[in-house]
Amino acid sequence: MTEDLIQMSTTSKESTSIFAFLKQQLGLAIFCLVTVALVYAPKIFNYSFSIDTERMFADPEGTLSWWLALNRYGLVFLKRVLPWGTSIYPVFINVMTYFLLTITVLLLCYMFWRSSKKISTPTLFIASLVAITAPSTIEQTNFILQSIEVQLAVIFQLIAILMIQISFEKKTKTVSTLLLTGSLFLSTFSFAIYQSLQVSFVVLAILSVYLKTTEETTIVDYLKQAIPYIAILALSFIGYLVINKLVSQIFNIAANGYISFDFYFLQIPIKNYIVETAWLLIQNLFSIHRPFFLGFASVFGVLFLLAVLFNRKNTLQRKISLIITVGVLFLCVSFLILTLGWVGPIRSYYPTIYFVLFFLTAAIATELDSLKLKRGLLLFSLVISLFQSFSTFRLGQTTNTIFQEERTIAESIQTEIANLGITDPENYQLVAYGEIDFSGLQILKGEIIGASFFEFDTDEPTGNTRRIADFLFAEGFPIGYSEDSAKYQELAAVAQSMPSYPEDGYLQVIDHYVVVNLGEQ
Repeated sequence: MTEDLIQMSTTSKESTSIFAFLKQQLGLAIFCLVTVALVYAPKIFNYSFSIDTERMFADPEGTLSWWLALNRYGLVFLKRVLPWGTSIYPVFINVMTYFLLTITVLLLCYMFWRSSKKISTPTLFIASLVAITAPSTIEQTNFILQSIEVQLAVIFQLIAILMIQISFEKKTKTVSTLLLTGSLFLSTFSFAIYQSLQVSFVVLAILSVYLKTTEETTIVDYLKQAIPYIAILALSFIGYLVINKLVSQIFNIAANGYISFDFYFLQIPIKNYIVETAWLLIQNLFSIHRPFFLGFASVFGVLFLLAVLFNRKNTLQRKISLIITVGVLFLCVSFLILTLGWVGPIRSYYPTIYFVLFFLTAAIATELDSLKLKRGLLLFSLVISLFQSFSTFRLGQTTNTIFQEERTIAESIQTEIANLGITDPENYQLVAYGEIDFSGLQILKGEIIGASFFEFDTDEPTGNTRRIADFLFAEGFPIGYSEDSAKYQELAAVAQSMPSYPEDGYLQVIDHYVVVNLGEQ
């Protein structure tokens, strides 16, 4: 069994083993590692953290309980068993996260390399570059309280898909069964870590089926090759739900409304749904705009369609099969828009967009039969990668710029409290009114990237008080916070009559409440 997993071969160990791949493609491995280090340098080489991570500092057990309520029991399990547990070491976590990101792109390369198709090394280089630089990735990896675990889940999923591929190649039924069982386990576990991997599984399945197609592939052949992947996906999803039910009952976990599965198309007239969905698709997937450039996936999809249709070697049935492929990929990328009626959290598009960009770039190069067209694709992909790289790098810079500004405010609050002679801030309760937004800075804002502890959640009953108090705690300054909404409203009214930060008097102590006026909200 171990030998089978290492070999991963249809012919000989030397031809398609993972070690043969790394030996032959050492330059590619170095290229991917260096590219990741350069594009994500602001995150890798700087100490910073942002929204939600402060909660892991202040209340790790509460955070794990919250994840259980979100059906992410796999994530909780990893937090319990990994050596660093719930501890937050930003630099270490970022280094590990982006090292694992490099491994994911190399596994994608390996999936193509070991296939029956002739994949050129330049194709692997350019597909890797396009995938690595996708800006949607940094919205996910920015959440360092879970970034390592999510990357591990992506790797588990890639290995699961490889296991299905290898199971086709083994003549021994026992080995094939063990491989499929392992794939089922890893897929289920990955879903329990991060639910968005249910969609990315479909992308990898489509990629795997594509790699097995030839010019003579019929629609029936195509659909038959998809059956094992569909079966593993269905069984993994069912297993995920069953285990989640058991976990909920064992730990007495109440249902959580944070994740809603109310399908948008069931709530409004079909005509309105079509019009609103079409507009959302045009705005987000058929437009090219910063900072995430989601529309690039659509551009590559169109190019793939053209490459397939104008490839004279393809039979009509294969063309139809690959048109179906593009259709399924489109459904994957637009899943949240089509089902929930909004573009959704950008971080949930990872790794789907990441996989789609890699797949389409490599597949287009494979379908093109003209050297000039391949060179044109290379140039076009380089331009796309430059746009993406600049955006991703700028987003990384934003996290550091915002974090330094937040630290300045936190230090000011600590100094003001100390100047009032308070030596036991943990016995006081913070009440923060208003917000500070950093839109005046020369930064590129993402969805969550660029949002500050001092401006997020101002619509909550007690405003952004909890986030600010947790951030102060993470910075080594423990202070309580008021969860009494009535008291908050009372003191917020007082705060409005006070000077606002950074003017003198923006912080006052009333009884055992530290009242801070951050400015209008």
